[in-house]
Amino acid sequence: MKQELPYERLELVRDLFLFAVFTGIAFVDVKNLSKSHLHTAVDGHQWLRFERWKTKEMSNIRLFEVPARLIEKYSDPKRETLFPMLSNQKVNQYLKEIAEVCGVEKRITYHCGRHTMATTIALSNGMPMESLAKLL
Repeated sequence: MKQELPYERLELVRDLFLFAVFTGIAFVDVKNLSKSHLHTAVDGHQWLRFERWKTKEMSNIRLFEVPARLIEKYSDPKRETLFPMLSNQKVNQYLKEIAEVCGVEKRITYHCGRHTMATTIALSNGMPMESLAKLL
């Protein structure tokens, strides 16, 4: 998360990967997220509410600190989408560069971020498998 990166494009890709780690949202859905998908609940918590591209199911995901900060970081009044986006192929290519900079020998893809959320965040914190299956 804190690795200094030599190029701005790598910083964006790292942040997109972190967004996947903390939300579990698929690449195609992140690509389609817009400001209209952001909602604030009566308790003040921010949520993303959107229809998943693959299943057409409604998804409600609470934004914790890291993903909320990332949305704020890339907020641009000239752009309707939450993030400037690259192709999935480019993101995975740049993740390979990031892995090299960080000394990670494992092949890292955007999809690995979703699996990290599932194992490290969700299951480790007691989320029922049925809920996780619906989320992913």
